[in-house]
Amino acid sequence: MNKIQNYKFPMNIYHMESIAADLVVYEVTTPWPPLLRGNTERSEQTALIWANKSALSDNQRLYRAIRKGNSKMIMEIVKKELLINLRSLRLSLTLILLVLSMIISGFVFAQKYHQMVADYSRNVNGDLGEMRNKVKNLNNLAFYSHRVYKSPNPLRLCAEGREKDTPNSFVVTISKINNMENRARVNFLRARMEDLDWAFIIGVIVSFAAILLTYDAICGEREDGTLRLILSNSIPRATILLGKYLGAAISLLLLFFIALMLNLIIVLTFGVHFTGEQWAKIGVIVLASLCYASAFLTLGLFISSITRNSTTSFVLLLFLWTI
Repeated sequence: MNKIQNYKFPMNIYHMESIAADLVVYEVTTPWPPLLRGNTERSEQTALIWANKSALSDNQRLYRAIRKGNSKMIMEIVKKELLINLRSLRLSLTLILLVLSMIISGFVFAQKYHQMVADYSRNVNGDLGEMRNKVKNLNNLAFYSHRVYKSPNPLRLCAEGREKDTPNSFVVTISKINNMENRARVNFLRARMEDLDWAFIIGVIVSFAAILLTYDAICGEREDGTLRLILSNSIPRATILLGKYLGAAISLLLLFFIALMLNLIIVLTFGVHFTGEQWAKIGVIVLASLCYASAFLTLGLFISSITRNSTTSFVLLLFLWTI
């Protein structure tokens, strides 16, 4: 025990269990020098020199135990945040809103896509029939005005964009292209906010959910008095922030993928098919969406850490979210 008392290393109450285990293993497995069996002054000096030579390896083992304790502490914080979020009313309401939005989006797009495919097939077949009746030879074909139509894009499920405002048909002759117009039964003059696509759901609902999960992550602990208790035990601030970020990110990720899978199941069930290239683009869109949501999670943690109460944090985040 005298050898152990000579060591200096950072102590943390949350790492005492793992540190003590390492010390017990050291005491059991490491033999003392034979000179320690005597009580002479030379024996004590030799024991001190021997202990100092072993200090470096022992401290390295203790630091590894501390780092292992940090990883365990991060996991404990993540579990705590997950339990709090899963039991909270805001997560339940967010799940309901997100799932309903994705389900409605899937049904609406499937119906609209089949309508666009039917219009495209009717227009193309009608124009081809008219061309067969009017064009009898190559000379007539050279001066025939043929109308070309743009095929429907199933990726409009993810982002409608401004595609509905662009022409989807134009007249082609041997020398020029003209008469570009939008021939569709859908109302292309609608406001963009009426398109319940992934871009709208992620940009509005998912980003707002990220704010709801993080606006009181730090300042809420400060108001309850638990933050001072946690910091009094020398837990690194980075560990707390990382644990809270991972807890909120996993909670939001679960909600997003549940709603996303329901949306894709509905769309595929109603006969909307994607090519391999389109599936790859969907994967890129999902990855970009996760980065977008992660930015709002980080913003929520930042604002929560610099404000004193959760009300101020929520109002400030709501202001930033609206702009």
